[in-house]
Amino acid sequence: MTTIPRAERLTRARKEMADRGVDAVLVGPSADFRYLIGYLPPGLERLTMLVVPADGHARLVVPALEEPLASEHVGDLEVDVLAWQETDDPVALVRDALGAPAAGGRLAVGDQLWSAFLLRLQEALPGAGFTVASTVTRPLRMVKDDAEIQALARAAATIDRVVDGLADLR
Repeated sequence: MTTIPRAERLTRARKEMADRGVDAVLVGPSADFRYLIGYLPPGLERLTMLVVPADGHARLVVPALEEPLASEHVGDLEVDVLAWQETDDPVALVRDALGAPAAGGRLAVGDQLWSAFLLRLQEALPGAGFTVASTVTRPLRMVKDDAEIQALARAAATIDRVVDGLADLR
């Protein structure tokens, strides 16, 4: 097996979206977010969202104060970082990032997205249908790449050493 680069993960996500009739995936900070682009943003109360349309570039909508860190982590990955200022409407930025076809289509929204953001998205996208993003991300994350397999093997070896040492604690 070979390690699946981040760009390949986005390609695989788009194929899974097509198979499931999903027009875009909208993911806030979570394990799925990190899985897709290799970045886990700081825990802010402001909207941070990865927008992956079925066609076109993915976009990362972030508060302006997070933009330098996000851009550094995204690197050469084909993800446009869109920063919003304190007086901007980040939900409108997400809506615009979707484009017309996806904005009225079936959207898979991150399972851990705060309800305040989801409710605002539903209001801003009245023609869209919503489902959970795990319908797309779960099948992807079930297949482990080399780096994930190696990390699991290291964790298992560490646990084995702990269990083996328990007998010595008597």
